[in-house]
Amino acid sequence: MRVIYDESGTIKKAGKYAKEFLESESEQYIASKISAYAKRSPLEFVAECYARLMHGEKLPDEVMALYKKYEGPLVP
Repeated sequence: MRVIYDESGTIKKAGKYAKEFLESESEQYIASKISAYAKRSPLEFVAECYARLMHGEKLPDEVMALYKKYEGPLVP
């Protein structure tokens, strides 16, 4: 998923999910509960959540809801 910004910093081109994720204040707030890096894209958000889940961390319900929305994989 590639995100391209114009000179003003506005999203110019992005995948549907990336654009929605980056423009949603509520989704950005939820992602910030994971890390600043997780706010960069839904792919990074899912990856960071998955890593935490694999280490046995229990994530807040709102984080898990967003993880499921972006089709995060089930943890074995």
